[in-house]
Amino acid sequence: MFFRQIFDVRAAEPLNIFSSGGRKYKSVLKILSIIAMAVMLGIQIYVLLTHKVVLASDSQRYFELATNAVKNGVWYPSSLNIYDTYIFGNGLINLLILSIRLTGSIEAIKFVNIFCIYAILISCIYIIRKIFGDTEIQYWFTVIFCSTGTFWGEVAQARTELIFMAFAFGATALLMTGKIYTCLISGIFFALANWTRPLGVVFLIAGIWLLATQRAKLKQYLCLVLGAAVTVCVIGGIAYFNCGYFAYQATTGGYNLLMGASEGADGTSKFEVFGEGGAGYLSEKQKSEMTFKEKDAFYKSEAMKWIKENPGDYIKLMPKKMLVTLYSEGYSLGTFYNDATAGNGGAFYRGLIGRMTGQSEEKLSSADIIVIWTQAVYMITLVLAFACVVFLIVKRRAAKLMPFIFTVAGAIGVTMLLVGGPRYHFPILPYIIMAAAILIQSVATLKEHKNEA
Repeated sequence: MFFRQIFDVRAAEPLNIFSSGGRKYKSVLKILSIIAMAVMLGIQIYVLLTHKVVLASDSQRYFELATNAVKNGVWYPSSLNIYDTYIFGNGLINLLILSIRLTGSIEAIKFVNIFCIYAILISCIYIIRKIFGDTEIQYWFTVIFCSTGTFWGEVAQARTELIFMAFAFGATALLMTGKIYTCLISGIFFALANWTRPLGVVFLIAGIWLLATQRAKLKQYLCLVLGAAVTVCVIGGIAYFNCGYFAYQATTGGYNLLMGASEGADGTSKFEVFGEGGAGYLSEKQKSEMTFKEKDAFYKSEAMKWIKENPGDYIKLMPKKMLVTLYSEGYSLGTFYNDATAGNGGAFYRGLIGRMTGQSEEKLSSADIIVIWTQAVYMITLVLAFACVVFLIVKRRAAKLMPFIFTVAGAIGVTMLLVGGPRYHFPILPYIIMAAAILIQSVATLKEHKNEA
């Protein structure tokens, strides 16, 4: 009976315990949420007007690929990319190509990022209202979301996460309307999300589960799958026409897997494995002759070979990959240092602690304060989110939320199989915030009911 109440919506306990009913309390929270949104928008406008897009690592490569495509009058991927190490960020790179063609630069991505942030916020509020009704959870969610500095700094970043999240969370919200045509649009959005970042399949599976909790009609499932399948075929078909390969999504799986499953792997992105003597080493001649698909197959083969020979070591790395993925929230805050590489990593945090404790001659900067604030908000949110999942399961009220819990677990699970990195938890951050908001409201409700008794 316990497990049935966790997974079966009809057997689970109701979710009507999350509204306190106090008008004053609700009004105060509503005002706080409006203030939080206004502050976030103000900071975002400041970033928009005073900061250029910061580039490093992946974003630098996205920019280079987009610039090269514009120079040659093509879209991505094209015949120019057949011998690349991998294909990645397809949706974003094509958006950057469009931006360069229309405006001469990629600075317009900042406007897209702001739009995506509010699309994510609105989608999540809609999801909360559909599950819990007009409760205070939506206001707690808004306050925490807008207080998280990640959504300030990401405005000036050129990365795949925000576009992916806007499509993925928008698709999930559309599934909750109960209408057949929105399921079709949802399928299109899931496919566009996966085109941008290959985590969309996790959200799609969760979406199918979500339909099941709503006891959806067969037509809704079919429209969802049809929308996704047609979009995949159209995008993949265009890529095939351009480069001779059905390159619908990123092919970074083998590359990332080898970083997390090879001699010397420590759970983080270590590129030594691709150097001379490493399992992923390819000579310049091999690089120039092997297609991106052949390279992906080679990396996967080498990784699987190591896993078969060292299964214990591979499993031992999984907890560290999860820890590396969840420990930090500074990956977007390089914006405030005008350096995309700042705000993250062990060396940065050691330096920050030195400045905080006075052991360094450098003084804390405004960017440092933002990092400290964001990290504190995130760590509290993460602890509350974990406690919320335990609370929902123990109280047998998790059934309606299992698709979202699955999404979080699935996204973290992917990093545990491949390689860890703080940025990899960003796509599920809104669900982590949502869980924290649920717990805060449940505590507030229980306290109010206790006072009434």
